[in-house]
Amino acid sequence: MSRPKPIKIFVTYSHSDSSFARKLCADLHASGLQLFFDVESIKGGDRIAEKVSEGLAECDVYIPILSSQALKSPWCRDEINAALALSNDPDRKGRPKIIPVLVEDCRSAMWALLQGRLNFDFGGRYDEAFHELLERGLDLGTSKATIEATTKATIRNLRTEQGVVQGSQRGMLIHVGFDINGFRAVNCQVAAYFYWANGEPLKDTDGRYKTTDGNVSVGTSFSPGYDMTSYDDFRVFVPYRQLHLGAGEHELKCHVNVWSLADARALAVSEWVSFLLRVKPTEIWGVWAEYNVDQENRKGMLIRVDFTIHGHKNEKCYLTAYFNHMDDTKLKGIDGRYCTPDGQAAVLRDFVPKFDDSHYGGFGLFMPYDQIHAPVGDLKFHVSIHDVKLQRLVISHWVNFRLERH
Repeated sequence: MSRPKPIKIFVTYSHSDSSFARKLCADLHASGLQLFFDVESIKGGDRIAEKVSEGLAECDVYIPILSSQALKSPWCRDEINAALALSNDPDRKGRPKIIPVLVEDCRSAMWALLQGRLNFDFGGRYDEAFHELLERGLDLGTSKATIEATTKATIRNLRTEQGVVQGSQRGMLIHVGFDINGFRAVNCQVAAYFYWANGEPLKDTDGRYKTTDGNVSVGTSFSPGYDMTSYDDFRVFVPYRQLHLGAGEHELKCHVNVWSLADARALAVSEWVSFLLRVKPTEIWGVWAEYNVDQENRKGMLIRVDFTIHGHKNEKCYLTAYFNHMDDTKLKGIDGRYCTPDGQAAVLRDFVPKFDDSHYGGFGLFMPYDQIHAPVGDLKFHVSIHDVKLQRLVISHWVNFRLERH
C-alpha cells in the first residue's frame, strides 16, 4: 500500500513577525510537513511574484500569519486574496485550505472573508495552539506527547558576549543552551543569523560568512555523542569585521537555528536577541603575527594588522606595535632603534590613506628578534594607530607570543 503524499503548506507573514514565523515553520517541518515559507523558499534570481503564485497553486494548506502589522501589509493582503480566489475555484475542491494563525488577538481587524474561517490564536499559548493546529486544523490527529517527541531540538537559552578575542580577531561570542534528541553521530550545526533592528538582514560583502542568499550568517558544526544530548554553553563566534558595518552606533539583533545537515532540516529556532554595536571611525579588526620571517638578512616576527581608517585621506598616519612582559611591565629596547622615546621596545611604520574610508587587510610591521631584549619565554604586544598629530585613534587587544632563541 502506497504512503500518502505529505501535506504541502504555504506560509505568508509580515517581516515584523519573522521570529514567530521561523519558529512555527521549524516546528511544522519537524512534524514531517513540507513547507513553502514565503520568500524564504525563493532562491536568488527567481522572480518573486511567479514563485509565490506557484507556491500557492501547489500547496494543500495556506497559513497566513496575522498580526495588526501583517493586516496592514499590501503584500500579505495580495497573497491572501490570491489564496481565497484559488480556494473558491470549484475545480480545486477547496484547495488550498486556508487556516489563519494569529500572533495576537487581531480578529476585529480581519477581513470578513477570513473571520468566518477556523483560526488559531497563538497569543501567550504557543504550545497549546500548535497542538490544536496540528490536530484540528491539519487533521493529523497527533497527540501532544507525539508532538513533543517529534520536536528534535529545544533551545533553552541564548545570550551574546561582546568584545571577545578569538584567534587574531575581535568579535561577538554567542552562547547557546539546547537539547537535541535522536541525532547521535549525525552532522548538525548551530547557525546564527544577523539583522538590523527593523528585521532587515545584514548583507554579506566578501562571501565568507554568509547564507546561500547572501545574508550574514555563521555556523558551527557538531555531532551529538548520545541519543539525548544537552549543551549548556555551545559557542558560535562571529568577527565584528564580518558584520560589514560602517562607523556609528548600530541597533542589531540575531537568532540561531539548530540544523540537521544530513537532510538540511531546521530542528529548532530561537527567539531574537537584540544587541548594540558601536563601530569607531578607525577600527582594528584583527592582529596576528608570522614568526621566523627573514627580512633584509635578519630573522624576526612580522606583525599583521587588519584595520579601517576614516577621515584621514592623504594624511600621514602611524601604526606602532609595543612590547611588554606578561606582568605588564614594558620590554626595554636595546640600542634606541626599535623603541619609544621612553625606551620601550616598539616598531613603527607610517602610511598615508588614499581614500576617506581606507581598509588595510594585512598591514605589516617587521620586528627583528635581535631587538627584543628578553630571555626565552612568553611576551605580548599590542598595536595602536596615531594620526598626523600623534593623537591615538585606536588601540588593539594584546597578542601573546613565545620568544624562542635559535
